[in-house]
Amino acid sequence: MTSRVAVLGIRHHGPGSARSVVAELDRVKPGIVLIEGPADADAGLLALAADPGMAPPVALLAYAPDEPKVSAFWPFAVFSPEWQALIWAAAHGVPVRFCDLPAGMVLARAEQEDGAEAPKNRSAENDFFADPIAALAAAAGYDDPERWWDDVIESRLDGKSPFEALTDAMAALRVGRPEEPLRERRREAHMRQVLRAALKEADGPVAVVCGAWHAPALSEPLPPAARDTALLRGTPRRKAALAWVPWTHSRLAAASGYGAGITSPGWYHHLFTTTENTVVRWMTRVAGVLRARDLPVSSAHVIEAVRLAQTLATMRGRPLAGLAEVSDAAKAVMCGGDDVAAAFVTSDLVVGELLGSVPEDAPPVPLDADLRAQAKTLRLKIDPLERTLALDLRRAGDRARSVFLHRLGVLGIGWGTLTEDLVRGTGTFHETWVLRWRPELSVAIIDAAVWGSTVSGAASARIVSVAESADRLSAVTDAVAGVLLASLDEALEPVLRALDARAAADADVVSLMTAVPALVRAVRYGDVRGTPTASLSAVVDALVVRICAGLPAAAGGLADDAAARLRDALNGMGGALALHAQSVHGAQARSRWLAALGLLVGRRDLHGLVAGRVVRMLADAAALSWADAARRFDAALSVGVPAVAKAHWAEGFLSGSGGGLMLVHDRDLLGVLDRWVTSLGDEEFMEVLPLLRRTFGEFTAPERASIGRAVLFRAAGEKSPGDAEAPNRARAAGAVRAVASILGGS
Repeated sequence: MTSRVAVLGIRHHGPGSARSVVAELDRVKPGIVLIEGPADADAGLLALAADPGMAPPVALLAYAPDEPKVSAFWPFAVFSPEWQALIWAAAHGVPVRFCDLPAGMVLARAEQEDGAEAPKNRSAENDFFADPIAALAAAAGYDDPERWWDDVIESRLDGKSPFEALTDAMAALRVGRPEEPLRERRREAHMRQVLRAALKEADGPVAVVCGAWHAPALSEPLPPAARDTALLRGTPRRKAALAWVPWTHSRLAAASGYGAGITSPGWYHHLFTTTENTVVRWMTRVAGVLRARDLPVSSAHVIEAVRLAQTLATMRGRPLAGLAEVSDAAKAVMCGGDDVAAAFVTSDLVVGELLGSVPEDAPPVPLDADLRAQAKTLRLKIDPLERTLALDLRRAGDRARSVFLHRLGVLGIGWGTLTEDLVRGTGTFHETWVLRWRPELSVAIIDAAVWGSTVSGAASARIVSVAESADRLSAVTDAVAGVLLASLDEALEPVLRALDARAAADADVVSLMTAVPALVRAVRYGDVRGTPTASLSAVVDALVVRICAGLPAAAGGLADDAAARLRDALNGMGGALALHAQSVHGAQARSRWLAALGLLVGRRDLHGLVAGRVVRMLADAAALSWADAARRFDAALSVGVPAVAKAHWAEGFLSGSGGGLMLVHDRDLLGVLDRWVTSLGDEEFMEVLPLLRRTFGEFTAPERASIGRAVLFRAAGEKSPGDAEAPNRARAAGAVRAVASILGGS
């Protein structure tokens, strides 16, 4: 009796397998096509494969609606045999179904049968394919399984069906092997159950497209159905939702960690879509990649590379030039043997970054639909290639783009990365983003969907939850900044309540101080975006009052590490309040802060880092004269104080911006430091040397050079070039009169 089951054992994402599947389906003309994939994907979802708007690579994503981070995906490229089977069935009007374990069972598997935790966001492909292929390759005399498969299956163009021979080979390999894990046995049992149902329904043969390892288990005669029913009984299941999402070639690559990945998706795409002059056209594309990198590649290079690839294939006994041959030839002829140039070819062509697309009318996750609609309105192209976006927040359109990208950041959808160094260089009116869309962001969107169906609503709900559950004050202040950057006005009030509650419970003065800079930045960002920040300014002022009250008690008797923390907090607090002082309330807060610092001056229980820093901050703010500051610097380095304590005091005073310039221009201050250093004994000098190197390491190279020259001239008893003589008013009078006449003065 002729078998009604045509089992097409394939390699996932293999172009030769895909071509052979299409040819075999044309020959068999099945009444139903079954494909390895989640059986709970309905017909409407599978029919979208033939939609003109569907362009592989894409992935079928399954997720648990009540816990979207629990998910699995089934990726497809244009050269995937399963994808070509879907397209063939749609073109011929043949019913098509997936037959593997339903996604609900895949997601419900809390533990694998070996006791390990089930991975999340993982490929649903099988992981049992490489070993059998390695055995077949070894039997054929190949030391590389990939090369054997490529020669026998992927590179063949003769149209002969490999499926019967592959099934026999896999059956021989399965004999005598240990029993498969329970999950794999359940998978094959479920496939057989679906196959039995299809045989009852179909008038003609049934074609099954599955991984080659499973082919013997699905070939006739099938075992009794009762055995499979018993095996599937008790399999856990949970509710699952499925949707198509875009994918990329790089995510199909084995290097990305994808379980059934391949090393060369770009090459396989070329093999499948280019049936004539395959090597010639590939080398032409290689030349294009290298020319785009400004490397000199001519037509003669292309011709010679093609000849070398074909010669290598002949020498190696291969039927056609494969990836190894074209890569070796391109590297030798077109790249001049340079590994860096060859790496460009690998990343841009062999792997590639082709991004698929899904029809706009495909059933999306509501949050995904809102995200894409907003991106289209804001003219932000979803692109896998990295691009830089410079925004001027004074423009309404750029401000809207910034708000949108910040909201995605709140949701953990990292499409854009804010380039901090450029932001600091251009001020709060400018932002620079680096945008790159990655397929895994589709999973991040699903994960974020638990917070709401719109980007704005979901971001507001999530940031409020983060603020209310935070166990650190800094996390709440970051949430406040996020609210203003993302213009989440409805979230501001509950986040501020969370801030008040967390700050009231925090008795650590340093923790309170580290919260102020983030809040002041949030006020500034709010001002730029036109967000009301009066209530936030009031929070800053209230924190300043608490800090000033607690600072005297918190500053004394500190160890080195605690003193360093307080010194850094003082720096951040001082800089933030200098910005905050531009408002009326901010000026009052800064005056209170400087008064609190003044209470610390002269205290003997202060660590040198803190004492030196306080004196310097008061001098910078003109709350202490520089003459007094220099006197205190001299006293701190006087006899009777341990050398390490003196070094700490000097570090506190000189660290931060401007310390090097201060020594360059203030010769008296430099003299005090020089006299102290030269007075140190050998042991003392070695003890303080690491501290001095750390202090001077913060200065720029020109500052250090100027200080060195000044010390050299001072040691020689000469004036350095930077020392200016007292002005001669009589000699300058003529110049002053001339300048006054030019400016119209008297």
